[in-house]
Amino acid sequence: MGCRDRSELHPAAPERHHQPDRTDSANQRDSPYLNDGTCDPSGRFWAGTQCVPRRDDGALYSLETNGTIFKRLSGVTVSNGISFTADGRTMFYIDTLPHHAIERFTVAPDGALSNRSLVTDVSGGNPDGMTIDDDSCLWVAVWDAAEVRRYSPHGELLTTIKVPARRPTAVALAGTTLIITTASVGITDPDDLGGHLFAATAPVAGPAASTWGP
Repeated sequence: MGCRDRSELHPAAPERHHQPDRTDSANQRDSPYLNDGTCDPSGRFWAGTQCVPRRDDGALYSLETNGTIFKRLSGVTVSNGISFTADGRTMFYIDTLPHHAIERFTVAPDGALSNRSLVTDVSGGNPDGMTIDDDSCLWVAVWDAAEVRRYSPHGELLTTIKVPARRPTAVALAGTTLIITTASVGITDPDDLGGHLFAATAPVAGPAASTWGP
């Protein structure tokens, strides 16, 4: 299983004795630090970085099943949602700023990315965490919009779920139960339920989570 903290990517298995690849210095608060991560169907763990203050010094990395780390994308500002189709050949990705969009990549058997293209712009808020369902549709938490949206793999908006918190952060599917996390940071409205965990019923189930390893 792949593990991450705010400055390292490393395998959890102690017998691998992998030296962590430090993507920043813990003493430099404005250096890139890790954000969302997930495993693809082939067993790689992917995670991206972001910076505060915002700039395009971040990157997207993959942790291979042998413990090797590759930088797959550079010039990232706020790496967020990462999802893969069931065959692992397509990756959907959110670099929240500056484009406020969902993008698509072709994934080669060795993990190399190509054919970057736009799936859809996300208006009215900042696209944050993302998951994929069994129809290859994308569920996206939209920060500052108080919404979770379901998009087709071609970018058509299919469903909008209102959330009683302005800042949804991430989504996950457990069968047809859609789990929604939210943030309270920067929220002063006493009626906002930021920081709570919510659940809704999805029309389609999601696949079981992939795990790290061969």
